[in-house]
Amino acid sequence: MDDVFDEDGDELALMSKEYEKISEAIGKEGLRDGISEGRSAGTQKGFDAGYAEVFPIVEKIHFFKGLIQAIYYRPEEVSQSADVNDECNKCLGEMLKELKVIESNVLRDLTDNQALQPATTDSINQFKIKLKAQLEKIDFQVEL
Repeated sequence: MDDVFDEDGDELALMSKEYEKISEAIGKEGLRDGISEGRSAGTQKGFDAGYAEVFPIVEKIHFFKGLIQAIYYRPEEVSQSADVNDECNKCLGEMLKELKVIESNVLRDLTDNQALQPATTDSINQFKIKLKAQLEKIDFQVEL
């Protein structure tokens, strides 16, 4: 017969239940930490890969934009030898608009497809060729 005053029996059962609760809580916390760490590592790898792919392209676009704007708005400060006339300024203005479209396409590609589409990459390369030709017309030397 059980002794109603047997405190050792209840205490052992209580300790066993408490141990199970603590073990379960530790397991859940470890699982949460593992999931969180896995997400962080995966996110960082994805960011690093995307950054390595996209940064050079965005840097190139902004270099082109800065160069065109400098020649368009301050030709005398950029180069003494550059022959910038109204026709050249009109062309540079159109090229700035074209560059904004390319930049929008890059952002669209990355948002919609998580990768640059060949057409966007081709348009960047074609723009570079066009810019180089325009700079040669005004006798402006720069490495693109």
